[in-house]
Amino acid sequence: MKAISGVQINQGVTVDGYTISVGQVEYTTPGTYYWTVPPFVESISMVAVGGGQSGASSATGGIGGAGGWLAYRNTYTVTEGDVLTIVVGSGGAAKLTDSGLGNNGGGSNVTIGGTIILNAASGYTGSAPVISGQVTYSGGGGGGAGAGGATKYNGGGGGAGGYAGIGGNGSYQFSSTTAGAGGGGGGGGGGTNNRGTGGGGVGIYGQGSNGTAGTGLGNGGGGGSSGTNGSINASGLYGAGGGGNSGGDSLAGGGGAVRIIFPGNTRYFPTTGTADQ
Repeated sequence: MKAISGVQINQGVTVDGYTISVGQVEYTTPGTYYWTVPPFVESISMVAVGGGQSGASSATGGIGGAGGWLAYRNTYTVTEGDVLTIVVGSGGAAKLTDSGLGNNGGGSNVTIGGTIILNAASGYTGSAPVISGQVTYSGGGGGGAGAGGATKYNGGGGGAGGYAGIGGNGSYQFSSTTAGAGGGGGGGGGGTNNRGTGGGGVGIYGQGSNGTAGTGLGNGGGGGSSGTNGSINASGLYGAGGGGNSGGDSLAGGGGAVRIIFPGNTRYFPTTGTADQ
């Protein structure tokens, strides 16, 4: 059973004479949400993906955007009635004018009682804030802009971070790109028609296969862990970086996501009981 964004799947199960709740809730549209811990839930596990950075626009070939970070935290103790605030970061908006770098995406996080308990940074150059108890992997960097001239070189977007490794780096035209690691998205390829491709996104149902690398001739990065692929027209979901463009509109970054599963003592990332159920 698949949870619609913000809708909880909850079923009572009796184990050794005790009733527990088994279920999940996921948020895949950028915005702010509130979730109340249901009866019989004592622990949760969580994964978050930050929004990817957009590509840049430049007359000499825009650089690709960086992929968003993935973070997870397991077996976090909660109490029935606790209210969690969930923020899903948006992908960075496309750049329409000449620029050095793309627009940063928005970070995704979970907060309880005013304290951030899970945080996945957006795609940008830098490091993610550290939260004790969470595991965090960065998204790949976007491809560099090449030299100007008769043929423009446009960077592909970086892949989203994985569950056990980083996303792949994007390329520019005729250069190499990299696959994702640890279930992360692959880097996007350089474009042949004025724009680089989007990187590969990452899924929220636990670690799966690595995202494949794009090519320097306009093929997007493959999605990791069942995330979606990037293309010349879109960045992968969730969290991929956007491709750069030579003097026109770049690609927006892929939006983020947050998923919570329970009970956290039997369902936890990267692979234990994390499938859709």
